[in-house]
Amino acid sequence: VKTYAWIPLADFCDTVLTWLPPESDPYLSSLRPDQLDQVRAGLAFQKYEAYRRAGRAEEAMRYYEQFRQLVARDSSQN
Repeated sequence: VKTYAWIPLADFCDTVLTWLPPESDPYLSSLRPDQLDQVRAGLAFQKYEAYRRAGRAEEAMRYYEQFRQLVARDSSQN
């Protein structure tokens, strides 16, 4: 996939997560809160990679920090 496709793809996934939050998804709604954080962490990491690959380091780091916070919160619950 070309670099220019990463950000629109990440934005699309973000839109899907906003419109259809995991808590209302027939499958994902059965997950524990820490597992739901993992879903959100995955999107944050995808957005980090998209912006990093596009050379937008400052925005990328914002998503990386979001990813780290979600992962840290998850590991503190285990």
